[in-house]
Amino acid sequence: MGRISARARLYGTAALVLPLILLFLLHGLLLTFLVRAPALQRRLLLRNVSWYSRWALRLMRVRMQVVGFDQELFARENYLFASNHMSYLDMLILAAITPSIFVTSVDMGQVRFLGTMAAVAGSLFVERRNRDRIAFDVGQLESTLHEGFHVTLFPEGTSSNGAEVGPFRRSLLTAGPRSSHKICPVTLQYLKVEGEAFGEKNCDKVCWYGRMHFFPHLLNVFSLKSIEGRVTFHLPKEFPASKDLIAEAVRSVVASQYTSRACAGSI
Repeated sequence: MGRISARARLYGTAALVLPLILLFLLHGLLLTFLVRAPALQRRLLLRNVSWYSRWALRLMRVRMQVVGFDQELFARENYLFASNHMSYLDMLILAAITPSIFVTSVDMGQVRFLGTMAAVAGSLFVERRNRDRIAFDVGQLESTLHEGFHVTLFPEGTSSNGAEVGPFRRSLLTAGPRSSHKICPVTLQYLKVEGEAFGEKNCDKVCWYGRMHFFPHLLNVFSLKSIEGRVTFHLPKEFPASKDLIAEAVRSVVASQYTSRACAGSI
């Protein structure tokens, strides 16, 4: 693999992953057309996402060590997962581990192609820019948790360059205690990019944030030799229902296993 050029890897990976994306979209659209029962449709869509995510990560040479994931525990009870966020790869990684409904913004749902991908993935769309809709959006999360689904939330509200775990927004996290569901903090860490430690020089090869364009970034990921990292699932627990306390309490758990790096990538 070391002697293969970046361009050859790009073309080879694109030739495999792009048809896989098309199959994922067709498969998901077919499920939404044929399965009318909402709960069953969503479960099938989530399994679909999980299966395709595993294959996509293999083809893109992304290898993640998973720590603390108890298959029996997470099959027996559903949780609100709260993870730090750096890239669209985060969603593939977490979906590959276990089916879950991702919470994303309404404005992301309006982005061409990415919005379609999110919809076919069974995502839950919230309006982060409108404070008047907070109660409605928290209610959506509560209802989804009551239906027995795992829900994954990125409380930073946006992706970052991985320099540190940013501040967590409060309101949506309260859906956990308000629905009597435990929150499972998740720490996602990229450790190596093409064999070199994740840091200032290479973080933009993996992290997608700010005003970066999606397709050029994705094609660059296709050209990489390898991406390595670790996902740590912390013990699910009950957190304080108070908005003033819950965000920092959950963030402190996530940040406790995150190694901060000086990634001064451009925005």
